[in-house]
Amino acid sequence: MRSLRTPDGMWLWGSVNTSRPLTDFCYDEGDAFTLECTAGYSKNDGRKHTGPHYMWWMFVGIPKGYRPWSRRTPTSAVDTLRLTKYHDNVQLNCYHGSYNMTTHKQTGDGSIAVRFRMRRDGVCPVFRMLKARSPVVTTGLLAGAK
Repeated sequence: MRSLRTPDGMWLWGSVNTSRPLTDFCYDEGDAFTLECTAGYSKNDGRKHTGPHYMWWMFVGIPKGYRPWSRRTPTSAVDTLRLTKYHDNVQLNCYHGSYNMTTHKQTGDGSIAVRFRMRRDGVCPVFRMLKARSPVVTTGLLAGAK
């Protein structure tokens, strides 16, 4: 019998690397944005399987009206979006939770979000870091920027 597994935490990888609840991402029109949402799992502490059985789920909430290229596994969800003006001030959310197969109740355990900000002169300054496989990784907005 397989042991139950529970999410320990959540991370976003790709164009943004973070575990914070909300990260701002500044972009230029036409930039490709790749996001991998990953939940870390560990075995439960030897509980017997006589109690409720849980099924864990995770997904990326895509901005309405936009279908990205996607790839899903039980522990991660990968999405790539080509950013346009439409995405300015839109949030992409990654969620994880559990479904109790005994009581048939679903619970949301956490989420991480990335808010897109289209770069305009002086409006969306960013710090850039070079990374081998990703052209631009942003760490967020300067304080006070909208």
